[in-house]
Amino acid sequence: MSPHLSRCLRGLLGAFAIGAGSVSAKAAAADEARLAFFEQRIRPVLAEHCYECHSTQSKKLKGGLRLDSKGGVLRGGDTKAPVVPGDAGRSLLIEAVGYANPNLQMPPKARLPDALIADLTQWVNDGAIDPRDGESAGSPTAPAATGRVHWAFQPIRNGEPPKEAGGFSRRVHPIDQFIATKLKEHDLAPAPMADRRTLIRRAAYDLNGLPPTTEQIAAFLNDPAKDAFERVIDRLLASPRYGERWGRWWLDVARYADSNGQDENKVMANAWRYRDWVIRSFNANQSFDAFITEQLAGDLLPTNGLSEQAVFDRWTATGLLVIGPKMLAEQDKPKLVMDLVDEQIDVVSRAFLGLTVGCARCHDHKFDPIPARDYYALAGIFRSTKTMANLSFVSKFNERRITGASQLAALEAHDKAAAAKSNEVFRAIQNADQALRADWRTHLGKYLTAASSPASSAQSSLPTNLVTRLRGLMAPDPSTNLVSRTLRRLVSEPAAIATFLEHDGNQTGATETHDALFAPGGVFALPKDPRPYYPAATREAIVALERACDAVKTNGPPPPAFALAVEEDKPVDLPVHIRGSHLNLAKDPVPRGFIQIASKKGSSPLPAHGSGRVELARWLTSPDNPLTARVIVNRIWQAHFGEGLVRTPDNFGIRGETPSHPELLNWLALEFMRSGWDVKQLHRLILTSGTWRQVGSGDAGGDQPSAAESPLPKNDARRLNAASIAQASKADPDNRLLWHFPRQRLEAEMIRDALLAVSGRLDATAGGSLVAWKNDEYTPTDTVSASSVRRSVYLPVVRDRVFDVFTIFDFANPSVGTSKRIPTVVSHQALFFLNSPLVKESAGAFAQELRTAVPDNAEARIRLAYERAFGRLPTATETRRAGQFMASLPRKEPAKADEAAWAAWCQMLFAANEFIYRE
Repeated sequence: MSPHLSRCLRGLLGAFAIGAGSVSAKAAAADEARLAFFEQRIRPVLAEHCYECHSTQSKKLKGGLRLDSKGGVLRGGDTKAPVVPGDAGRSLLIEAVGYANPNLQMPPKARLPDALIADLTQWVNDGAIDPRDGESAGSPTAPAATGRVHWAFQPIRNGEPPKEAGGFSRRVHPIDQFIATKLKEHDLAPAPMADRRTLIRRAAYDLNGLPPTTEQIAAFLNDPAKDAFERVIDRLLASPRYGERWGRWWLDVARYADSNGQDENKVMANAWRYRDWVIRSFNANQSFDAFITEQLAGDLLPTNGLSEQAVFDRWTATGLLVIGPKMLAEQDKPKLVMDLVDEQIDVVSRAFLGLTVGCARCHDHKFDPIPARDYYALAGIFRSTKTMANLSFVSKFNERRITGASQLAALEAHDKAAAAKSNEVFRAIQNADQALRADWRTHLGKYLTAASSPASSAQSSLPTNLVTRLRGLMAPDPSTNLVSRTLRRLVSEPAAIATFLEHDGNQTGATETHDALFAPGGVFALPKDPRPYYPAATREAIVALERACDAVKTNGPPPPAFALAVEEDKPVDLPVHIRGSHLNLAKDPVPRGFIQIASKKGSSPLPAHGSGRVELARWLTSPDNPLTARVIVNRIWQAHFGEGLVRTPDNFGIRGETPSHPELLNWLALEFMRSGWDVKQLHRLILTSGTWRQVGSGDAGGDQPSAAESPLPKNDARRLNAASIAQASKADPDNRLLWHFPRQRLEAEMIRDALLAVSGRLDATAGGSLVAWKNDEYTPTDTVSASSVRRSVYLPVVRDRVFDVFTIFDFANPSVGTSKRIPTVVSHQALFFLNSPLVKESAGAFAQELRTAVPDNAEARIRLAYERAFGRLPTATETRRAGQFMASLPRKEPAKADEAAWAAWCQMLFAANEFIYRE
C-alpha cells in the first residue's frame, strides 16, 4: 500500500470517533449480560453450596458471613470481605473454593467442580455484579397489585389511530397519525421525506440485507407510478435474499451456532438444517404464530395431509430447544438436565414474552409478579421433553432422522446391492486363494527341485522369496529343525513326495511333514497378500470386480439425514427446587402450566399424557395473551428503526422501559394478529409510513434531490436545516419521538456481504453447510469463513471462537439469545478497512469490475462506483477529488499503477462512513 493511501485511510480513524457515545450503550449491554450471568450461573451456586451456613436461614451463621445479599458479600464476616470486585486473585471466596489453602476450604464437605469455580472467578473478575439489594435470601416477589396494573400485562384492546397525520404526507398513514400526535405534544414536526435513492438503499438493506443494484435503482428512479415505492417493497420481499436477512435476524434471538460451546465445544453438524428452515420460513412468509408453534411443538402437531418433508421440517423447527449451549461433561446429570431446562425457559420467555422468567428459578421474581411456582410450572413442560440423546460421561444432544420412506428404501436396496458386490469380490478372492494352494500342493515336487537346482526351468513359477528361503533351509550343515529335516528328506527321496501327498489328502495335519509345509507359518502357507502370485487373468478379473463394487458404493443415495430436534419424554410435574437446587425439593409438585399474570382466565390443567408444549404454543399465540404479539412487533420495529418502541426488547416487565408510543404498539400488535401474524404485511405497513421514509438527521443542507428522485412533489423533497435539527435535538435528543429517521450502522453480516456484492464477488448459492466437520467431534479450526464468498448467514458459527470479521462489528453472542446488538465505534473497525484481506481483495475486484464496465471514461467509472457503493451519484467536487487522488499516486509502471490507483480509491470508498451506515 502506498504511503499516500496509508495517510488517507489513517485519517478515517478520526471519523470513526463520531460515534463514541455508543460505547456507553455497549457498556449497558455488558452489564445486562453480567446480570444474566449472575442469575443463571452464580446465584444457584451460592444458594446450593453456601446458604446453609452463610445466610439468614442458617441454623448457625458461620464466621459471621452472609452470602445471601449484596451487602453481606461486600461487608464480610469475622474476617475481611470475601470478594474484591474485579480481582479474583485477592478474593477470599476464590481462595476458599480453590482449596489451595488447607486452612481455608469451602464448602467444607467437598471441593466444587472446576466449572463452578471458573464461573465464580469470572463473576468476581467481571466486577461481582449483584442485583440482590436487600439483606434477605427470601422470596422478594413484586407486589401482585403492581403486576396487575403494569402496562405489559394489560389486554391488547381495540384502538383507532388519531385523526391527523400532522404534516407527514398528504396521504394519511395510521403509523404517522400516532407519531404525529406525540410530536405535536412536544411542539415538534416530522422531517421531510427522503429522496428515492436514499429510500431504495434503506429498503434494500432493511429487507434484503444487501445494497441495491444499479438496475434496481434505475428501475425505481424511472417508475412514474404513484405506487412505485410499494412495488419496490414487494420486489424486495419476494426476493430469496429476504429470508436470508430476516432469518439471520431471528437466529440472534434463537442463539444459533454450529458448535455446542461451554466445556465441550463439540460440533453440531446438523444445526444448519434449523438455520435453513428459518430462512425458508421467512421466504414463504409463514405466519408468525405457526413459526412459534413449530419451534416449540412441531413434532406434536397433526400430520394429516402433510408430505414427509413437511413433517421433517416441523421436527427440524424444534431445534430451537436443542441448539443452545450445554455443559455436556457435567457429571451431576440431574443438574445438567435442570440447567438445560433453565436455559430453554430463559430463551423462550425472553424471545416470545419479553420476560426474565429465569430469575424465578431460585426464588420468586424480585421485580415481576412471577412466583417460583410459575417457573416450575413451565419447567415441568421442558423437563417432560427429551433434549438429550443420552447422559453419558460426555452427554450427547438429541437428533432425529429426517429421511423419507422412499429414500430409506433406496438406501436399503443400495446396501443389498453393495453387499452382493462385496460378496462377489470375496468369493473371487477365496477361489483364487484355493487355486493357489492347490497349485502349490500339486507341483510341490517341481518347486522343491527348483529350490535345490537353480538351473531348473520350474524356478520361474516360484515366488523368489520362497525359493531363497528353501535354499537357505537346504544348505549344507542346516539346522536340525523340523522344516530342514523334512525338506532334505523330500528332496533326497522324490518318491516320498507322492506318498506324502496321497496320505496328506486323506489325513490332513496328521504328520510333521504337513505341519512343516502347509500349516500356518509353514514354508508353503499362503502369504498375507497372495495376489501377486495369482495368474494375470485372475488378478485382472478381481480388479474389475472391485471397481464395480466401488462404483456401486460410490453412486448410492445420500446417507440418512439427521436434524437437531426434541421428542416427548415421560410427563412429569416438578416441585419447587428450593434455592434452585435439585437436591432440595419442596413437598408438593407444581402442575405444569404457564405464567399466571399473563393468563387472562388462568390455566387449565395440561393433559397428563404429554409434555404440554402444544398447549404452551397455543397459549403464547392466543389473542388473549397480552405479551407475545407486542413483543414480536416491537422486535420488528426495532430492526427497522434501530430501537424498539420499547427499548428493552427482552424485558417488558416492571424494570423494563415503558413504550415511547404505547397506543401505537398496542395498535400494531392488534393489526399483526388481525393480518394472521403476517410478517411481510407488517414490513409493508412500516416501510410505507412517512415515519420510516423521513430523512435522517445527517441530511442537513446539501444539494436538493431532483424531482425524479423524490417520492413526493418537489416542494416536499427537502432536507433538514441546521436550525430545525438544533431545536428538535434539544427537545428530543434521543429521537424517542422519531422526528427523523435514525441513522444506523450496518450489521456485521451486512458489511461483509456489501463488500462482496459491490465488488461482484458474492456467491448467492443458498443453503447447506460449508464445512465437513464430523458430528459430535470437538470443533476444528474454522478455515472456511476467511476464504468463502458465500453470504454471511451461511458461514459456520463457532461458539467461543466467532469469526473475527463478525466480532469486530459487534456480532451477537451465540451463547445467549440476543435481541439487540449494541453497535460500537472503535479504532479497530477503521483498521479493518485499512488492513483486512477481505477489504483489499474486494477493492481490487471492484476496481477490475469498474475498469471492465467502463474501460475508457474515468468520470463515468467514478459515477458507477459511487452508485454501486453508496447508491447515489457523486457531486462534482467528489469527482474532481477522486481524479486528483489517483493522479497523485506514483506511476513507475503506468499499467500496473493505474490498476493499483483504482483499487486504492475503491478501498477508500469502502472505508467511508457512508458505506457502512444506512441513513
